[in-house]
Amino acid sequence: QDGTLRKVPLFVRYQDNIYPHIALRLIFDLWKIDPRKELKINPGRFIEIRKTRVPIDKNGYLLLNWAGRWKDSFQHLSCSDVYRLWLIKRNLEGNLKLSKEELREDNLKEILAEDKKKLEEATAKLTTLIKDKICIIGLTAPGTHDYTPIPLQPDYPAVGTHANVLNTILEGKFLRRIDTKINLAIVFG
Repeated sequence: QDGTLRKVPLFVRYQDNIYPHIALRLIFDLWKIDPRKELKINPGRFIEIRKTRVPIDKNGYLLLNWAGRWKDSFQHLSCSDVYRLWLIKRNLEGNLKLSKEELREDNLKEILAEDKKKLEEATAKLTTLIKDKICIIGLTAPGTHDYTPIPLQPDYPAVGTHANVLNTILEGKFLRRIDTKINLAIVFG
């Protein structure tokens, strides 16, 4: 073990209960699956969700097929963009609460119209980015503690792991370990 994240447990035991990985739970919800009825587990081989067989090792881990480096994979949206949208909306709502006399002032009408336009533009941009998408929220700023090494880069935001579990299962692009004998035959063959 070199500390590089290559696989994740699809289930975790906690106080006599078993919980699915958050990405697996999301897949159950997306596909409207009741895991107690529609999930088949073949320990050490695979879990079957509908007709999708997800390979697992003897400990129930999924070998991750990383989509790419952080900057090159998935779409990223800064929290500051969402915060700016919230600020515009709050300012607009505050301006709408002004009295009719206050709203009669021409410059206030211009500010209100400008805020409305900014809100519409920002909302349209955000809607385009997230409508009908799966959004995963987490820490990604440099200097935060939630980074981990992966095979493709030494400092990957750990929140991206959830996206990669989802991507691996939804795309059906699974990695499997090759038997040691086959590995040796390839290397020394």
